[in-house]
Amino acid sequence: MATKLRKINLWRTEPLNNQVDSGANVFPLEHVFPSGRQALGQALFQAGLKRENRVAFPEWSSHCVISAIGRFCTPIPMTEVIKSNLEVDAVLVYEQSGWPIIESVMGQLKNRFESKVFILDMVDSAHFKIKPKPKQFKSFIQVTSLSKLLGLTGGGLALLNGKYLTFKSDKSAEIVMELFCRNGPIDRQPYGPHRDMLKGGLFARDHFLIDWLNNNGIVSAIEQERLARIANLESLLDSALSAGWPDWMKAAVKSGAGPGIAPLFRGGSVAILEKEKKQFRAKYGIETAIYHFNWSGNPLAPKYEKCLAFPVHGMVENIDDALRSIQ
Repeated sequence: MATKLRKINLWRTEPLNNQVDSGANVFPLEHVFPSGRQALGQALFQAGLKRENRVAFPEWSSHCVISAIGRFCTPIPMTEVIKSNLEVDAVLVYEQSGWPIIESVMGQLKNRFESKVFILDMVDSAHFKIKPKPKQFKSFIQVTSLSKLLGLTGGGLALLNGKYLTFKSDKSAEIVMELFCRNGPIDRQPYGPHRDMLKGGLFARDHFLIDWLNNNGIVSAIEQERLARIANLESLLDSALSAGWPDWMKAAVKSGAGPGIAPLFRGGSVAILEKEKKQFRAKYGIETAIYHFNWSGNPLAPKYEKCLAFPVHGMVENIDDALRSIQ
């Protein structure tokens, strides 16, 4: 009887545990939102942005980013803003799959969006750290997701001008969450299909998330995850699968950045990408996806091309075996 492969998704689906000693200080619970998208929405609200305010965002952003913006403001694709020189009140730039924005590009963004609200989406960046507010911007927002980074059932952090925002739960939402948790679908299946719905619409944290936060260190766990990602990325750099990676991506790995997904097979046809996707799943249980990746690394002058998004997070073990057999 064949051994069943352990399934590895694009993002962690198991918590990364980094338990603290009994009585030690843990990260303040009041700063943890139920999800990254809720943290983003609250940050927009706290920055004073409303429905009449227009927010530029990169094409191929995830639906949760677009819906989080749309909950409070009016989202406009970055390409339209640049092409027609449109005025906006804020701009959201994401570190795509955790790949950092290089300093020269940040300089261009500061010039183009001076005096605007700037949102740096770092939801899958294991190098997440508090950054000082650049003087060029009216306000500076940072957001990250603990579910993407650490495999938790939820959790998000938001900073406005270098200070963590505070989450306030909704009493009615807490009652509903309790029904889902205690002998409900979350208790039976913490990572079930209902999870995505709850992250966006229920302003309450579940007990799996709260228990983890009370017993583990966020900062040390993120650093542990970053080191695991770096090890996987270095293996990729040593393989032919990093062919086509521009210098800025190689430099990001060498500088210690911690993206969670790597783009493979740049320029490959959909047929080739689908073939490789099936091989990774069948041989190694690794789930991949066809993505549009901005190879320029510059949201002001994007160069989107299809690729195969490959997970390099800490749940991916023995990556060298997979790389040797596929490339």
